[in-house]
Amino acid sequence: MYTPANFCEEDIFHLAADMKRCLDFYMAAGYPEQVGRIDPSAYRNIVLAGMGSSYSIVLNPAAELANAGFNASAVIASDLLLYRLPSVGTDTLVIMVSQSGESAEIAELCRRLPAETFVLAVTNDPQSTLAKRGNLTLLLHMETEKSASTRSYLAPTLLMHLVTEAMLGRSMEKAYGDLVLALDDLEESVGHFGEWKESVRSFFGLPPYLAVIARGWSYCTADDGSLFIKETAKYPAVCFEAAQFRHGPFELVEEGFAAFVFIPAGPGEAELLRMASDIAKHGGKVVAVAQEGVAVPEHPNILPLYQKYVSQRLAPVGNILPMFVFGIAAAEQKGLEVGVFRSCPKVTTTL
Repeated sequence: MYTPANFCEEDIFHLAADMKRCLDFYMAAGYPEQVGRIDPSAYRNIVLAGMGSSYSIVLNPAAELANAGFNASAVIASDLLLYRLPSVGTDTLVIMVSQSGESAEIAELCRRLPAETFVLAVTNDPQSTLAKRGNLTLLLHMETEKSASTRSYLAPTLLMHLVTEAMLGRSMEKAYGDLVLALDDLEESVGHFGEWKESVRSFFGLPPYLAVIARGWSYCTADDGSLFIKETAKYPAVCFEAAQFRHGPFELVEEGFAAFVFIPAGPGEAELLRMASDIAKHGGKVVAVAQEGVAVPEHPNILPLYQKYVSQRLAPVGNILPMFVFGIAAAEQKGLEVGVFRSCPKVTTTL
């Protein structure tokens, strides 16, 4: 049995259990009922904002609200602050996510948003600027992290799923049950951590850079996973939306090129399988993170890692684990102390 080699891995090995405790807290605290009192149809537009991991986290909730017919969009908080603030009025619902509640852009938005604008705040610190500005504040109730985002990616991902489902008047029993199953699947994947770490290290070595390719509901994982790798391994990992990768960036593919491609079953599956195959045929290497049952092509340049998913929409709960695996393996290969920030603080307070 694999033994965690550093404090970052110890966090990861306890993630599923820690997140189930957070999930139970959200339900017991009545968060779904509180959010359910918000009528999204009362607002001309709904803006979901965050920075870093928090921006990745709001992508899927914004898409789900838009799919339900609401004018919802995910916005990088700095863009909202510097370029789009005039579009926010009393008929705008603003949802802001920030683990610390003190990121520079989030804190400044709290000061500059119209006083009458309704703010739904998701944060971990009840004394933070964001918590105090929120008309409704939902606390993440998680232990403070010392390393790159592990808990602070998953806890708000779970909570924002509940928020979206409650806002749309859907069954909380089903939403809760689906998240528990997703965390069960994550826990099962963690059991492969040591095996995956060795397999990925042997397969890739340490390439010059890493492409992380996804689409749809898994794109947020690619976005956040590439950030985790940069923070943990000080290593260039670049996120690409899969269809966009065909439009020019595919010219990067040659011998020595390395990529993760996320392949959940369902819409986009065939295109993602073709992407993995085409990269391999052009000399690149691909770790294909695929849902069980997906027929990943057999090729010496493709390493499949299989996971269980409740649905495409909840695939990000488990998808993030292979990103943790690569980030830590790369840091170790570079001789770095895993999870330690060296050039910037954990919480960015500079605009």
